[in-house]
Amino acid sequence: MKLKLLVASMLAATTVMAEDYQLFTDVSYQNTNFEFGPVETDMNAVALSGQYFFSDKTSLGPLNEFEYINSTSNVFGNYFNVENGDFYSGTVGGELFVNSFLVGASYSDDEDGDDVSAVKLGYLISDDLLVDVEVIDNGFDTVSYFSAAYNYQLNKSDYIGFSMTVDDEGEQTMLSSKYFTALSNGGYLTASLAYMDNEFDDAWALESSYYFNEMTSVSAGVTTEDEYSVGVRHFFNKNVSANIGYQSGTADIFGIEFDQEVLTLGVSAQF
Repeated sequence: MKLKLLVASMLAATTVMAEDYQLFTDVSYQNTNFEFGPVETDMNAVALSGQYFFSDKTSLGPLNEFEYINSTSNVFGNYFNVENGDFYSGTVGGELFVNSFLVGASYSDDEDGDDVSAVKLGYLISDDLLVDVEVIDNGFDTVSYFSAAYNYQLNKSDYIGFSMTVDDEGEQTMLSSKYFTALSNGGYLTASLAYMDNEFDDAWALESSYYFNEMTSVSAGVTTEDEYSVGVRHFFNKNVSANIGYQSGTADIFGIEFDQEVLTLGVSAQF
């Protein structure tokens, strides 16, 4: 009898406490410090985003980790504002899955009136393989992107996912992969790698997160340009979390290089 109780206790201790969610919202404040020689300046920005899924999304243990390939219909929107209106932009969109077919659309606009519209068509070959084509019109050019995403389930909890996107003119190729694993100590680990090659340059980015448990994690990342980032996220309960992040590196805008440091503070809610 004691042995049965001990085994039951051990199983309970290692059981993943999955949670179901449909609504995700994020609010963040970002301070960017630019330094170009003797010139130094700051820029403040606020970002709002939300996404609603029409059926439950089940967490994989960590409350902000979910399956690699989404197959749930949803609507989303985001808004970005720099220096109290000096610049702002917004996006709305959605995805509809009917049987195995995917239909999606989005629309973006900003302060300057530069609007971008996109239409997506896809097919879910299986729960682990999704292919789609997205046509993006930015007002002066129309580009089609062909994508495929594949999930390889290593066991009940662990997976490694792969994605590839190419444009219709063969000028851009984007590759990415993500690894998720549950550790024996009750923690979790993710590692993500992204690579992009276009007609001007190529770049890569590597990021990893370590979860002490379902509620608390730390992350770190590095890119081609020796940019690095660190961050911390903590859930106060199953619905509300806060995060802080720091990024430092060199930015290049229109051929002008300058140093920048970015501090991000955010609050997220999911229900």
